Amino acid sequence: MKQERPFIHTFTAGDNCYLYDVNTDKILHIPEKVYQCLKNDPDELELEKNPEHEIKDYISKLKSSGFLKTTKVKETEHPETRFLSSYLDSKITTLILQVTQNCNLRCDYCVYSGSYHNRVHSNKRMSFEMARKGIDFLAEHSGDCDNIYLGFYGGEPLLEFELIHRCIKYANERCKGKKIYFNLTTNGTMLTREMVRVFEKYDVHPMFSLDGPKEVHDMSRKFISNKGSFEKLIENIRMIKDEFPGFFKDNVSFNTVLNPERSYSCVSDFISGEELLKDSPFSSGIINSVNAKEARGVSEQFAAEEQYEYFLVLLEKAGEISEDRTPPLEAAESVQLDQIRYRKNLEGLSGLPEKCHHAGPCIPGSFRLFMNVDGDFYPCERVCENADITKMGNIKDGIDLEQAERILNLERITEEACHGCWAYNYCQLCIADIDLSDDELKTSILKRCPGIREGVEEKFKDYCILKEYGFQY
Repeated sequence: MKQERPFIHTFTAGDNCYLYDVNTDKILHIPEKVYQCLKNDPDELELEKNPEHEIKDYISKLKSSGFLKTTKVKETEHPETRFLSSYLDSKITTLILQVTQNCNLRCDYCVYSGSYHNRVHSNKRMSFEMARKGIDFLAEHSGDCDNIYLGFYGGEPLLEFELIHRCIKYANERCKGKKIYFNLTTNGTMLTREMVRVFEKYDVHPMFSLDGPKEVHDMSRKFISNKGSFEKLIENIRMIKDEFPGFFKDNVSFNTVLNPERSYSCVSDFISGEELLKDSPFSSGIINSVNAKEARGVSEQFAAEEQYEYFLVLLEKAGEISEDRTPPLEAAESVQLDQIRYRKNLEGLSGLPEKCHHAGPCIPGSFRLFMNVDGDFYPCERVCENADITKMGNIKDGIDLEQAERILNLERITEEACHGCWAYNYCQLCIADIDLSDDELKTSILKRCPGIREGVEEKFKDYCILKEYGFQY
Protein backbone atom coordinates (compact mmCIF):
# COMPACT_ATOMS: atom_id res chain seq x y z
CA MET A 1 0.00 0.00 0.00
CA LYS A 2 1.44 3.32 -1.08
CA GLN A 3 1.92 6.02 1.49
CA GLU A 4 0.40 9.46 1.06
CA ARG A 5 2.85 11.76 -0.61
CA PRO A 6 4.57 14.27 1.71
CA PHE A 7 3.57 17.86 1.10
CA ILE A 8 6.84 19.08 -0.37
CA HIS A 9 8.41 20.61 -3.46
CA THR A 10 11.88 19.80 -4.75
CA PHE A 11 14.03 22.02 -6.94
CA THR A 12 17.63 22.77 -7.85
CA ALA A 13 19.54 26.04 -7.73
CA GLY A 14 23.02 26.18 -9.19
CA ASP A 15 24.69 22.85 -8.44
CA ASN A 16 22.66 22.18 -5.30
CA CYS A 17 19.42 20.35 -4.52
CA TYR A 18 16.69 21.62 -2.24
CA LEU A 19 13.52 20.54 -0.51
CA TYR A 20 10.76 23.00 0.34
CA ASP A 21 8.64 21.60 3.16
CA VAL A 22 5.19 23.21 3.01
CA ASN A 23 4.12 22.34 6.55
CA THR A 24 7.12 23.97 8.19
CA ASP A 25 7.60 26.64 5.49
CA LYS A 26 11.32 25.79 5.40
CA ILE A 27 13.83 25.20 2.61
CA LEU A 28 16.44 22.49 3.21
CA HIS A 29 19.67 21.85 1.30
CA ILE A 30 19.65 18.08 0.69
CA PRO A 31 22.01 15.53 -0.94
CA GLU A 32 21.42 14.77 -4.60
CA LYS A 33 20.53 11.10 -3.93
CA VAL A 34 17.86 12.16 -1.44
CA TYR A 35 16.62 14.75 -3.90
CA GLN A 36 16.28 12.13 -6.65
CA CYS A 37 14.42 9.82 -4.28
CA LEU A 38 11.96 12.45 -3.13
CA LYS A 39 11.48 13.76 -6.64
CA ASN A 40 11.14 10.47 -8.51
CA ASP A 41 9.75 8.06 -5.96
CA PRO A 42 7.93 10.10 -3.29
CA ASP A 43 5.47 7.30 -2.49
CA GLU A 44 8.21 4.88 -1.36
CA LEU A 45 9.73 6.84 1.49
CA GLU A 46 10.48 3.72 3.51
CA LEU A 47 12.78 2.81 0.62
CA GLU A 48 12.24 -0.95 0.87
CA LYS A 49 13.41 -1.21 -2.72
CA ASN A 50 16.43 0.98 -2.15
CA PRO A 51 19.40 -0.63 -0.36
CA GLU A 52 21.21 2.64 0.35
CA HIS A 53 20.97 3.03 4.11
CA GLU A 54 22.36 6.56 4.05
CA ILE A 55 19.27 7.72 2.18
CA LYS A 56 16.95 5.84 4.54
CA ASP A 57 18.73 7.33 7.54
CA TYR A 58 18.60 10.86 6.08
CA ILE A 59 14.87 10.66 5.40
CA SER A 60 14.24 9.18 8.85
CA LYS A 61 16.07 12.14 10.39
CA LEU A 62 13.95 14.54 8.33
CA LYS A 63 10.79 12.88 9.61
CA SER A 64 11.96 12.87 13.22
CA SER A 65 12.75 16.59 12.89
CA GLY A 66 9.16 17.32 11.87
CA PHE A 67 9.58 17.44 8.10
CA LEU A 68 7.88 15.44 5.32
CA LYS A 69 4.41 15.64 6.85
CA THR A 70 1.43 14.93 4.60
CA THR A 71 -0.88 17.43 6.30
CA LYS A 72 -2.86 19.78 4.07
CA VAL A 73 -5.48 22.43 4.70
CA LYS A 74 -8.91 20.80 4.84
CA GLU A 75 -11.24 23.80 4.91
CA THR A 76 -10.89 27.24 3.37
CA GLU A 77 -11.43 30.09 5.78
CA HIS A 78 -9.36 33.24 5.88
CA PRO A 79 -8.10 33.67 9.47
CA GLU A 80 -9.49 37.22 9.58
CA THR A 81 -13.02 36.14 8.59
CA ARG A 82 -14.35 36.13 12.13
CA PHE A 83 -13.00 39.65 12.68
CA LEU A 84 -14.25 41.07 9.37
CA SER A 85 -17.28 42.82 10.86
CA SER A 86 -15.08 44.49 13.46
CA TYR A 87 -12.61 45.67 10.83
CA LEU A 88 -15.35 47.20 8.71
CA ASP A 89 -17.04 48.80 11.69
CA SER A 90 -14.05 50.59 13.16
CA LYS A 91 -10.80 49.78 11.33
CA ILE A 92 -11.23 51.19 7.82
CA THR A 93 -7.88 52.86 7.27
CA THR A 94 -8.08 54.10 3.67
CA LEU A 95 -10.70 55.61 1.39
CA ILE A 96 -9.95 56.25 -2.28
CA LEU A 97 -12.38 58.59 -4.04
CA GLN A 98 -12.85 58.31 -7.79
CA VAL A 99 -13.34 62.04 -8.32
CA THR A 100 -13.74 61.68 -12.09
CA GLN A 101 -13.83 59.12 -14.88
CA ASN A 102 -12.57 61.72 -17.37
CA CYS A 103 -8.99 62.44 -18.38
CA ASN A 104 -7.09 64.96 -20.50
CA LEU A 105 -4.87 62.15 -21.86
CA ARG A 106 -5.70 59.08 -23.92
CA CYS A 107 -3.02 56.58 -22.92
CA ASP A 108 -2.97 53.42 -25.01
CA TYR A 109 -2.79 51.07 -22.04
CA CYS A 110 -5.14 52.89 -19.67
CA VAL A 111 -7.92 50.71 -18.21
CA TYR A 112 -10.37 53.41 -19.36
CA SER A 113 -9.01 53.47 -22.94
CA GLY A 114 -11.55 51.04 -24.39
CA SER A 115 -8.90 48.31 -24.65
CA TYR A 116 -10.32 46.58 -21.57
CA HIS A 117 -13.59 44.88 -20.77
CA ASN A 118 -14.10 46.55 -17.42
CA ARG A 119 -13.90 50.35 -17.88
CA VAL A 120 -14.23 53.19 -20.39
CA HIS A 121 -13.74 56.95 -20.20
CA SER A 122 -16.84 58.97 -19.36
CA ASN A 123 -17.71 62.49 -18.29
CA LYS A 124 -18.91 61.33 -14.89
CA ARG A 125 -17.54 63.30 -11.96
CA MET A 126 -18.06 63.05 -8.24
CA SER A 127 -20.11 65.76 -6.54
CA PHE A 128 -18.87 67.27 -3.30
CA GLU A 129 -22.00 65.94 -1.61
CA MET A 130 -21.04 62.40 -2.61
CA ALA A 131 -17.42 62.93 -1.57
CA ARG A 132 -18.54 64.38 1.76
CA LYS A 133 -20.63 61.28 2.45
CA GLY A 134 -17.60 59.13 1.67
CA ILE A 135 -15.41 61.09 4.09
CA ASP A 136 -18.14 60.85 6.74
CA PHE A 137 -18.19 57.09 6.20
CA LEU A 138 -14.42 56.92 6.68
CA ALA A 139 -14.63 59.01 9.86
CA GLU A 140 -17.45 56.87 11.28
CA HIS A 141 -15.72 53.55 10.52
CA SER A 142 -12.15 54.32 11.57
CA GLY A 143 -12.69 54.69 15.30
CA ASP A 144 -9.80 52.38 16.17
CA CYS A 145 -7.36 54.07 13.78
CA ASP A 146 -5.08 56.93 14.77
CA ASN A 147 -3.82 57.27 11.18
CA ILE A 148 -6.09 57.28 8.14
CA TYR A 149 -5.53 57.76 4.41
CA LEU A 150 -7.59 59.64 1.85
CA GLY A 151 -6.69 59.16 -1.81
CA PHE A 152 -7.95 60.75 -5.02
CA TYR A 153 -8.28 58.71 -8.19
CA GLY A 154 -9.37 59.18 -11.78
CA GLY A 155 -9.36 59.41 -14.75
CA GLU A 156 -7.11 62.37 -14.09
CA PRO A 157 -7.88 63.63 -10.56
CA LEU A 158 -6.44 67.12 -11.15
CA LEU A 159 -9.39 67.80 -13.47
CA GLU A 160 -11.27 68.07 -10.18
CA PHE A 161 -8.70 70.02 -8.18
CA GLU A 162 -11.28 72.30 -6.53
CA LEU A 163 -13.21 69.24 -5.37
CA ILE A 164 -10.01 67.70 -4.01
CA HIS A 165 -9.20 70.93 -2.17
CA ARG A 166 -12.66 71.01 -0.58
CA CYS A 167 -12.36 67.34 0.38
CA ILE A 168 -8.99 67.91 2.07
CA LYS A 169 -10.32 70.82 4.11
CA TYR A 170 -13.50 68.95 5.04
CA ALA A 171 -11.57 65.79 6.03
CA ASN A 172 -9.27 67.77 8.33
CA GLU A 173 -12.32 69.28 10.03
CA ARG A 174 -14.38 66.07 10.11
CA CYS A 175 -11.56 63.80 11.33
CA LYS A 176 -10.00 65.95 14.02
CA GLY A 177 -7.75 63.99 16.34
CA LYS A 178 -6.50 61.70 13.58
CA LYS A 179 -3.44 62.01 11.40
CA ILE A 180 -4.66 62.10 7.78
CA TYR A 181 -2.37 61.22 4.89
CA PHE A 182 -3.50 62.55 1.52
CA ASN A 183 -2.30 61.11 -1.78
CA LEU A 184 -3.15 61.00 -5.47
CA THR A 185 -1.78 59.58 -8.71
CA THR A 186 -1.61 62.04 -11.60
CA ASN A 187 -0.24 62.41 -15.11
CA GLY A 188 1.12 65.77 -13.91
CA THR A 189 0.30 67.76 -17.03
CA MET A 190 -2.34 69.98 -15.39
CA LEU A 191 -0.31 70.85 -12.32
CA THR A 192 0.03 74.51 -11.38
CA ARG A 193 1.95 76.39 -8.71
CA GLU A 194 -1.31 77.05 -6.89
CA MET A 195 -1.96 73.31 -6.70
CA VAL A 196 1.53 72.65 -5.37
CA ARG A 197 1.08 75.31 -2.69
CA VAL A 198 -2.13 73.61 -1.56
CA PHE A 199 -0.46 70.19 -1.60
CA GLU A 200 2.47 71.54 0.39
CA LYS A 201 0.15 73.17 2.93
CA TYR A 202 -1.80 69.98 3.54
CA ASP A 203 1.12 67.53 3.14
CA VAL A 204 -0.35 65.79 0.09
CA HIS A 205 1.76 63.06 -1.53
CA PRO A 206 1.40 63.10 -5.34
CA MET A 207 2.66 60.22 -7.46
CA PHE A 208 3.48 61.15 -11.04
CA SER A 209 3.18 58.74 -13.95
CA LEU A 210 6.43 58.83 -15.93
CA ASP A 211 7.14 56.00 -18.35
CA GLY A 212 10.70 56.79 -19.38
CA PRO A 213 12.45 59.08 -21.86
CA LYS A 214 10.45 61.22 -24.26
CA GLU A 215 10.42 58.69 -27.11
CA VAL A 216 9.04 55.98 -24.80
CA HIS A 217 6.70 58.09 -22.67
CA ASP A 218 5.09 59.78 -25.67
CA MET A 219 4.37 56.48 -27.43
CA SER A 220 1.47 55.80 -25.09
CA ARG A 221 0.85 58.84 -22.92
CA LYS A 222 -0.70 61.36 -25.31
CA PHE A 223 -3.11 64.26 -25.10
CA ILE A 224 -6.46 63.97 -26.84
CA SER A 225 -4.83 65.93 -29.69
CA ASN A 226 -2.38 62.99 -30.08
CA LYS A 227 0.56 65.14 -28.91
CA GLY A 228 2.90 63.54 -26.41
CA SER A 229 2.75 64.66 -22.77
CA PHE A 230 6.41 64.22 -21.78
CA GLU A 231 7.58 67.81 -22.14
CA LYS A 232 4.71 69.27 -20.12
CA LEU A 233 5.18 66.71 -17.35
CA ILE A 234 8.94 67.32 -17.11
CA GLU A 235 8.36 71.08 -17.09
CA ASN A 236 6.05 70.71 -14.09
CA ILE A 237 8.34 68.31 -12.28
CA ARG A 238 11.22 70.76 -12.71
CA MET A 239 9.03 73.57 -11.41
CA ILE A 240 8.31 71.62 -8.21
CA LYS A 241 11.94 70.71 -7.65
CA ASP A 242 13.19 74.26 -8.26
CA GLU A 243 10.52 76.18 -6.37
CA PHE A 244 9.40 73.65 -3.71
CA PRO A 245 12.57 71.59 -3.05
CA GLY A 246 11.55 70.38 0.40
CA PHE A 247 8.15 69.24 -0.83
CA PHE A 248 9.73 67.52 -3.82
CA LYS A 249 12.19 65.61 -1.63
CA ASP A 250 9.69 64.51 1.02
CA ASN A 251 6.41 64.10 -0.86
CA VAL A 252 6.89 63.39 -4.56
CA SER A 253 7.19 59.88 -6.02
CA PHE A 254 6.90 58.35 -9.46
CA ASN A 255 5.31 55.34 -11.11
CA THR A 256 6.46 53.78 -14.37
CA VAL A 257 4.34 51.51 -16.55
CA LEU A 258 6.58 49.22 -18.59
CA ASN A 259 5.65 47.92 -22.01
CA PRO A 260 7.04 44.36 -22.23
CA GLU A 261 6.93 44.48 -26.00
CA ARG A 262 9.64 47.16 -26.03
CA SER A 263 13.01 47.83 -24.41
CA TYR A 264 13.52 47.75 -20.64
CA SER A 265 17.02 49.17 -20.28
CA CYS A 266 16.33 52.49 -22.01
CA VAL A 267 13.70 53.26 -19.36
CA SER A 268 15.91 52.17 -16.49
CA ASP A 269 18.92 54.07 -17.87
CA PHE A 270 16.84 57.23 -18.23
CA ILE A 271 15.60 57.09 -14.64
CA SER A 272 19.07 56.33 -13.29
CA GLY A 273 20.79 59.02 -15.35
CA GLU A 274 18.32 61.91 -15.24
CA GLU A 275 19.54 64.45 -12.68
CA LEU A 276 16.02 65.80 -12.20
CA LEU A 277 14.91 62.43 -10.85
CA LYS A 278 17.96 61.66 -8.72
CA ASP A 279 17.10 59.95 -5.40
CA SER A 280 13.35 60.05 -6.15
CA PRO A 281 11.36 56.92 -5.21
CA PHE A 282 10.03 54.91 -8.15
CA SER A 283 7.55 52.08 -8.37
CA SER A 284 6.91 50.18 -11.57
CA GLY A 285 4.74 47.54 -13.17
CA ILE A 286 4.13 45.95 -16.51
CA ILE A 287 1.12 47.07 -18.57
CA ASN A 288 -1.95 45.51 -17.02
CA SER A 289 -3.19 42.49 -18.97
CA VAL A 290 -6.07 41.60 -16.65
CA ASN A 291 -9.40 42.11 -18.46
CA ALA A 292 -7.55 43.31 -21.58
CA LYS A 293 -9.26 42.64 -24.93
CA GLU A 294 -5.94 41.74 -26.57
CA ALA A 295 -3.01 39.91 -24.99
CA ARG A 296 0.44 41.51 -24.96
CA GLY A 297 3.65 39.55 -25.43
CA VAL A 298 7.07 39.95 -23.85
CA SER A 299 9.96 40.65 -26.20
CA GLU A 300 13.23 38.73 -25.82
CA GLN A 301 15.06 42.03 -25.44
CA PHE A 302 12.80 43.17 -22.57
CA ALA A 303 13.12 39.83 -20.77
CA ALA A 304 16.93 39.74 -21.10
CA GLU A 305 17.41 43.35 -19.98
CA GLU A 306 15.04 43.00 -17.04
CA GLN A 307 16.76 39.80 -15.92
CA TYR A 308 20.16 41.50 -16.07
CA GLU A 309 19.01 44.34 -13.84
CA TYR A 310 17.50 41.87 -11.39
CA PHE A 311 20.88 40.11 -11.40
CA LEU A 312 22.37 43.42 -10.21
CA VAL A 313 19.92 43.31 -7.30
CA LEU A 314 21.25 39.87 -6.36
CA LEU A 315 24.84 41.13 -6.57
CA GLU A 316 23.95 44.02 -4.27
CA LYS A 317 22.35 41.63 -1.77
CA ALA A 318 25.48 39.49 -1.86
CA GLY A 319 27.67 42.54 -1.20
CA GLU A 320 29.40 42.41 -4.57
CA ILE A 321 28.29 45.87 -5.69
CA SER A 322 27.26 48.99 -3.80
CA GLU A 323 23.62 49.80 -3.08
CA ASP A 324 23.72 52.88 -5.30
CA ARG A 325 24.09 50.60 -8.33
CA THR A 326 20.78 48.86 -7.62
CA PRO A 327 18.44 49.58 -10.56
CA PRO A 328 15.55 51.88 -9.53
CA LEU A 329 12.90 49.76 -11.26
CA GLU A 330 13.87 46.59 -9.41
CA ALA A 331 12.87 47.86 -5.96
CA ALA A 332 9.77 45.67 -5.81
CA GLU A 333 11.74 42.52 -6.68
CA SER A 334 14.26 43.40 -3.98
CA VAL A 335 11.50 43.76 -1.39
CA GLN A 336 9.97 40.38 -2.33
CA LEU A 337 13.34 38.71 -1.89
CA ASP A 338 13.80 40.36 1.50
CA GLN A 339 10.37 39.11 2.56
CA ILE A 340 11.23 35.52 1.65
CA ARG A 341 14.59 35.78 3.44
CA TYR A 342 12.84 37.11 6.52
CA ARG A 343 10.32 34.28 6.63
CA LYS A 344 12.88 31.58 5.98
CA ASN A 345 15.35 32.84 8.59
CA LEU A 346 13.17 34.11 11.41
CA GLU A 347 9.78 32.49 11.12
CA GLY A 348 8.48 29.07 10.15
CA LEU A 349 5.46 26.90 10.89
CA SER A 350 4.82 23.90 13.14
CA GLY A 351 2.31 22.64 10.57
CA LEU A 352 -0.55 23.78 8.36
CA PRO A 353 -3.83 24.41 10.19
CA GLU A 354 -7.03 22.62 9.23
CA LYS A 355 -8.64 25.95 8.33
CA CYS A 356 -6.66 28.48 6.35
CA HIS A 357 -6.47 30.65 3.23
CA HIS A 358 -3.58 31.59 0.99
CA ALA A 359 -2.08 35.00 1.56
CA GLY A 360 -3.50 36.85 -1.47
CA PRO A 361 -6.58 38.80 -0.36
CA CYS A 362 -6.26 41.77 1.93
CA ILE A 363 -9.18 42.57 4.20
CA PRO A 364 -11.61 44.04 1.63
CA GLY A 365 -12.73 47.53 2.50
CA SER A 366 -10.42 47.92 5.47
CA PHE A 367 -7.15 48.24 3.59
CA ARG A 368 -8.13 50.28 0.49
CA LEU A 369 -11.87 51.00 0.26
CA PHE A 370 -12.57 52.41 -3.20
CA MET A 371 -15.68 54.51 -3.85
CA ASN A 372 -16.51 55.35 -7.47
CA VAL A 373 -18.28 58.46 -8.75
CA ASP A 374 -21.68 56.83 -8.16
CA GLY A 375 -20.93 55.94 -4.54
CA ASP A 376 -20.43 52.20 -5.10
CA PHE A 377 -17.88 50.43 -2.88
CA TYR A 378 -15.10 48.09 -4.10
CA PRO A 379 -12.21 46.42 -2.24
CA CYS A 380 -9.66 48.63 -4.05
CA GLU A 381 -9.19 50.80 -7.15
CA ARG A 382 -7.59 47.98 -9.16
CA VAL A 383 -10.65 45.74 -9.44
CA CYS A 384 -13.10 45.51 -12.33
CA GLU A 385 -16.06 47.82 -11.70
CA ASN A 386 -18.41 45.92 -14.01
CA ALA A 387 -18.41 42.54 -12.26
CA ASP A 388 -20.95 41.59 -9.61
CA ILE A 389 -18.33 39.78 -7.52
CA THR A 390 -16.24 42.92 -6.94
CA LYS A 391 -18.97 45.31 -5.80
CA MET A 392 -19.36 45.27 -2.02
CA GLY A 393 -22.05 47.81 -1.21
CA ASN A 394 -22.59 51.52 -1.61
CA ILE A 395 -22.57 54.76 0.34
CA LYS A 396 -26.34 54.61 0.94
CA ASP A 397 -26.59 51.06 2.30
CA GLY A 398 -23.06 50.59 3.58
CA ILE A 399 -20.73 47.65 3.06
CA ASP A 400 -22.30 44.30 2.23
CA LEU A 401 -20.66 42.04 4.84
CA GLU A 402 -21.56 38.80 3.06
CA GLN A 403 -20.04 40.04 -0.19
CA ALA A 404 -16.92 41.24 1.63
CA GLU A 405 -16.58 37.78 3.14
CA ARG A 406 -16.86 36.17 -0.30
CA ILE A 407 -14.07 38.41 -1.61
CA LEU A 408 -11.90 37.69 1.44
CA ASN A 409 -12.39 33.94 0.97
CA LEU A 410 -11.71 33.89 -2.76
CA GLU A 411 -9.92 30.55 -2.39
CA ARG A 412 -13.26 28.78 -1.90
CA ILE A 413 -13.78 28.93 -5.66
CA THR A 414 -10.70 26.76 -6.28
CA GLU A 415 -10.08 25.24 -2.85
CA GLU A 416 -9.44 21.66 -4.01
CA ALA A 417 -6.60 22.80 -6.28
CA CYS A 418 -5.34 25.31 -3.71
CA HIS A 419 -5.10 22.83 -0.85
CA GLY A 420 -2.83 20.59 -2.89
CA CYS A 421 -0.57 23.37 -4.19
CA TRP A 422 2.97 23.50 -2.78
CA ALA A 423 3.10 27.29 -3.25
CA TYR A 424 0.08 27.75 -0.95
CA ASN A 425 1.95 29.79 1.66
CA TYR A 426 3.16 32.28 -0.96
CA CYS A 427 0.18 32.69 -3.30
CA GLN A 428 -0.64 36.40 -3.61
CA LEU A 429 -3.67 36.06 -5.90
CA CYS A 430 -6.55 38.41 -5.11
CA ILE A 431 -9.74 39.51 -6.84
CA ALA A 432 -7.91 42.35 -8.63
CA ASP A 433 -5.61 39.87 -10.40
CA ILE A 434 -8.36 37.86 -12.09
CA ASP A 435 -9.59 38.33 -15.64
CA LEU A 436 -13.32 38.64 -15.05
CA SER A 437 -14.12 38.75 -18.76
CA ASP A 438 -14.04 34.92 -18.76
CA ASP A 439 -17.40 33.24 -18.39
CA GLU A 440 -16.05 30.73 -15.88
CA LEU A 441 -14.45 32.37 -12.84
CA LYS A 442 -12.83 29.15 -11.61
CA THR A 443 -11.14 28.62 -14.99
CA SER A 444 -9.90 32.21 -15.01
CA ILE A 445 -8.32 31.80 -11.58
CA LEU A 446 -6.65 28.48 -12.38
CA LYS A 447 -5.03 30.01 -15.47
CA ARG A 448 -2.89 32.13 -13.14
CA CYS A 449 -1.58 29.22 -11.06
CA PRO A 450 1.36 27.99 -13.21
CA GLY A 451 2.80 31.51 -13.39
CA ILE A 452 2.42 31.98 -9.62
CA ARG A 453 4.23 28.70 -8.87
CA GLU A 454 6.99 29.56 -11.32
CA GLY A 455 7.48 32.97 -9.71
CA VAL A 456 7.65 31.52 -6.19
CA GLU A 457 10.19 28.89 -7.23
CA GLU A 458 12.39 31.51 -8.89
CA LYS A 459 12.45 33.58 -5.70
CA PHE A 460 13.27 30.45 -3.69
CA LYS A 461 16.21 29.75 -6.01
CA ASP A 462 17.51 33.29 -5.63
CA TYR A 463 17.24 33.01 -1.86
CA CYS A 464 19.14 29.71 -1.84
CA ILE A 465 21.94 30.95 -4.09
CA LEU A 466 22.44 33.99 -1.87
CA LYS A 467 22.56 31.78 1.22
CA GLU A 468 25.07 29.43 -0.38
CA TYR A 469 27.11 32.44 -1.39
CA GLY A 470 27.41 33.34 2.29
CA PHE A 471 24.80 36.05 2.60
CA GLN A 472 23.47 36.37 6.16
CA TYR A 473 20.18 38.06 6.94
